[in-house]
Amino acid sequence: MEENLRSLLASFEVLEHKIHYYHVKMTWELFLLYHPFYQELYDYFDQPEDEIMERLDQLGMDIPSTLLSMVKESVVDESKEDILDIKRQLECFKDDFDNILELLQDIIKESWDVEDYVTQNMMIGYQQAIQKLQWKINKSLNNKNVVKWKTFMAFEDGVDWDDD
Repeated sequence: MEENLRSLLASFEVLEHKIHYYHVKMTWELFLLYHPFYQELYDYFDQPEDEIMERLDQLGMDIPSTLLSMVKESVVDESKEDILDIKRQLECFKDDFDNILELLQDIIKESWDVEDYVTQNMMIGYQQAIQKLQWKINKSLNNKNVVKWKTFMAFEDGVDWDDD
């Protein structure tokens, strides 16, 4: 369980950085539409890190001490490319969430096996929150107009640009 908890902590740290990077690099035409959601993602992934570190410490487990070790232990793909396309960013987040949810499921099972119900309850809470965020991403990815600039302008102007 220690390895998976360390990996979860590392994954949240790497994902938080990735979200923040995409958040800052967001193009103007999508800023008003997606900025609040990216802020929600960023704010969420900033919170559990402290709880996970404290839980690792309470259990007498090692806490990753360097950013390099976190990148190595993370299940989140550290993006090495400048992805400015919002749809591609959301697809990356969806993949990252899938990996984190799989890791959480493993920790939930492991904590059940060792009767560590405190850790299990924490992981179930993270699982539910991430599933809700993933639902929002899926809704965006399934909406064909959500990333179109002219559709964004149509919302702003009340004009149906798709009729031309």
